[in-house]
Amino acid sequence: MARIRLTERRRMLQAARDKATEKVVAEIKPAFRQMQNRIKRYLRANGNLRKRMMRIRAISAHDRAAKFLRVADFHSRRPLVKQDQPDQPSANEQDWLNWKTVLAAAILAGLLNGGDDLIDVEDQVWTSRGGVTVTYDQDQMTEDMKRRLGATVDAVVQSTQNQLQNALGDWFGGDEEFSSLMDDIDTIFGDARIDTIGRTSVGDYLSQIILHTMLGNDWKQWYWDAFGENPCTTPIIINGDEYQGCADLNGRLFDIGTPMPPDAAHPNCQCLPTPKTD
Repeated sequence: MARIRLTERRRMLQAARDKATEKVVAEIKPAFRQMQNRIKRYLRANGNLRKRMMRIRAISAHDRAAKFLRVADFHSRRPLVKQDQPDQPSANEQDWLNWKTVLAAAILAGLLNGGDDLIDVEDQVWTSRGGVTVTYDQDQMTEDMKRRLGATVDAVVQSTQNQLQNALGDWFGGDEEFSSLMDDIDTIFGDARIDTIGRTSVGDYLSQIILHTMLGNDWKQWYWDAFGENPCTTPIIINGDEYQGCADLNGRLFDIGTPMPPDAAHPNCQCLPTPKTD
């Protein structure tokens, strides 16, 4: 087999990542739409939402929004609970826990469905450059991804809750129509965010593949390969050292075990870890 250039590897991986991302997005989109519709139905069912939120004892609009969302049961069309009741766990907590479980399963299903192309590319590239064919332990990789997905999904859910609280608080404290709140919720659960989650998850999976490739070949170091014409310059801290974004990290050499992109960088990071083979 002819030696595959690293520039060609980037092209091949980008195509494989795009295909894998499509499969992950297809899996997680229904979960997003379901939660989006539940929340919108619940808010509509509360009649005069501003009037109901006025009954909540709180200092600020955002505090009211936080309390409102904390006791909401998105599976029900019941109105807001009476405010003379003490704060207590509600079906709301179970809603979010269930959503975490569904999201994690959907992401993993998409990765397992679309990850083979990523493995094939890495195998082709590195065997053409003198590496050995690595047997990937799918069970081990699945367990590794489950552990990583726990943190990923926790962050997605927490971010969603924060954005909902901010949207509801801003709407309550302003004079916008109810339709504007619905538009904000559509954005929170929109295609752009789903695509970011899909791409980031695929990037995490690719990093696991590259790590297994390095272990199988006994390669000890890897280069940070900043992908794209305008790498970010937002500060990134790795192992206690601060870098001025992916632009600053480009070409730097790291030991195996150092966090790889996108986990080490930011959501939607397209940078590649490239093994040092000599």
